Amino acid sequence: MPELELLPEKTQKIQVGPKENFWPVLLFLVITLALYGGLFFYNQTLKTKVQDLDAAIISFNEGRDKQREDRISEVKAKLSQTQGILDSHIFWSKGFKKIQQLTLPSVQFQSIVASVPELKFEFRATAPNLTTIAKQGANFLADNSIQDISISQIKILTTGRTEFGIKLIFNKERFLK
Repeated sequence: MPELELLPEKTQKIQVGPKENFWPVLLFLVITLALYGGLFFYNQTLKTKVQDLDAAIISFNEGRDKQREDRISEVKAKLSQTQGILDSHIFWSKGFKKIQQLTLPSVQFQSIVASVPELKFEFRATAPNLTTIAKQGANFLADNSIQDISISQIKILTTGRTEFGIKLIFNKERFLK
């Protein structure tokens, strides 16, 4: 009978421990740790810079003078309004000159409201009587630069004079001529 062989004649030795693939894994691990450490350091420096900037902003805001800033904003707004008036100065000057030329000497203006873009002037005035108001209206209508006229709210005052409101709309093509 043949002999039964339980162990092969040539046995291979089993190696226990690291193999040749150990160095690439170790290199990858070192690079990963170095990258993590660099990013962690960079993150800490950014946090420090943000804290420094926050402190600088807080100290800047504490040094601000709110009242002066409000006054500067108010002056800026008034300057922009003034710029609009200065830009339309020629219209105002010509319009008031024309109204002055057309106004009767006995008519006294109490208030004036004007809108230059619309070429509309509204007045509150007093006159000695209704005839003077009619003559004033006819005087305004005689000028070809006035497109429309409206007389309203006629009241007789205790002084004997007559108060009235008048609205003039100028023709845009003929206004400056």
